[in-house]
Amino acid sequence: MIQSINHVTYSVSNIKESITFYKDILKVKILIVSDKIIKINII
Repeated sequence: MIQSINHVTYSVSNIKESITFYKDILKVKILIVSDKIIKINII
């Protein structure tokens, strides 16, 4: 049985749109942003 998940990674076609989605729609905390990665905190 899975008890927790530490991290998940995946690729997106447009990082700027992804940032908007996570920040504005899902209301997650953006921790790190660069031209190739974004780190968010869901909890």
